[in-house]
Amino acid sequence: MTVVIGAKCSDGIVLIADRKLTGKNGEVRYCEKVVGDLAHVLIGYTGDAQMFDIFRRYTAGDLIIERDGAKRYDLDNLLSKVSNSIRMFNKLVDCKPFKVLMVSHHEKPLELYHIDEFGNHEKVSHGYMAIGSGTEIANMFCEGLDHANMTMSEFIKHAYLAIMCMNSYFPSFGVGVELGGVPTVVYLHYNAEWDKRPATDSPQDIEECKKYVNQRLVRFKQVFESISKE
Repeated sequence: MTVVIGAKCSDGIVLIADRKLTGKNGEVRYCEKVVGDLAHVLIGYTGDAQMFDIFRRYTAGDLIIERDGAKRYDLDNLLSKVSNSIRMFNKLVDCKPFKVLMVSHHEKPLELYHIDEFGNHEKVSHGYMAIGSGTEIANMFCEGLDHANMTMSEFIKHAYLAIMCMNSYFPSFGVGVELGGVPTVVYLHYNAEWDKRPATDSPQDIEECKKYVNQRLVRFKQVFESISKE
């Protein structure tokens, strides 16, 4: 149960994700759902966390085997490796299948890709997509935005709000962050080789999100309370 939101904005592509994981026994823990250890590839995933970790190790090893291959990090090769691994792992075990949003630093300009639980991959042509149990709520907040003409720091306010709204008012979606925590946010600037995390690289962006979200959540609470009294 999770949500990962991706958008192609005016200055780059941003991935935002919640942190909550709920085990089969009901145990709750929190972790990163956006990872970047596959040769300058950033992946946001939904699905079984333990199986995804095995998938990461397997796919990274598969790329290392091609150490001397000239096309090892070509986008087509990366998409093929990740897609085939997802297809294979989702067939192997009886667990919640995983799917991903993926961006490769090797592609210029950057593009956002979706790989579904069957291993089918496609470029997100309209530049926005959410995956996971919180997709419907995320779309309510983010799908209609003119993300192509706003910066990543502007867009994340809306995605941040969607996640915190689910965290506060829609527990059935299983989307959330730990107490005092924030969603994972990763920037991929068009003119940079490495991804940036606003919490450390531009903390003012996170602080602005917190102010925006807190103001909006107060309004939501007032609306919910007025409806419940009717």
